[in-house]
Amino acid sequence: MYVLAPSLVNPGKNDLPHIPEAIGNLTSLRELNLSGNHLQFLPHTLLDLNQLQHLRLHPNPFLSPPASYSPLPTPPSSQVNAPAVLRAYQRPTRPKNTASITSLVEFASRALAETFVLADIDKAFELPEYLHDKAHHAEERFKWHDTCSICTQWYVDGPVDENGMGCIEYYDSLHANDAVPVWRGVCSWQCVEKWEVQCQHTLGEQAKQK
Repeated sequence: MYVLAPSLVNPGKNDLPHIPEAIGNLTSLRELNLSGNHLQFLPHTLLDLNQLQHLRLHPNPFLSPPASYSPLPTPPSSQVNAPAVLRAYQRPTRPKNTASITSLVEFASRALAETFVLADIDKAFELPEYLHDKAHHAEERFKWHDTCSICTQWYVDGPVDENGMGCIEYYDSLHANDAVPVWRGVCSWQCVEKWEVQCQHTLGEQAKQK
């Protein structure tokens, strides 16, 4: 369920390492100041804030765009009211011997979050410590209830490569900001493949319009 939101949010200079996808629920948000944090990327749900008019992002240690990135010819200052434009993407490298479908560990994590009571798990002293940690992690992730941007399935941990990198898109003219890295949450490597096809299609259509 979406909630009404304040028109101004100012979490700038708070040393935030990331912004939760739940920010997309703030549908009435008009101004957002994220400057002065430790952000490497933004959540994809920020792209859905249709009422947003002013967005401050710098300084932040954002990820640098890949070699395939080519900025729009117009300066950001002239793009305040223009829609955000996908300019490049960066796909995570799939580890060897990793299935494309959702893993059993991921399914088990979802079951832990949705079914078990943590107080009962904490009393199960015979369980290995890593299972206790997994249960607590799954329960914490369940609070945010992030959903896959491709299949809309709720997930605990999306696929990442050995460097911890997931699906990243780079946008220009995002409220007068260019080369903005956006994390696209997905639930499996199968959805990573579908996401990449969508990115290639979007970039291909843009190339035809030049």
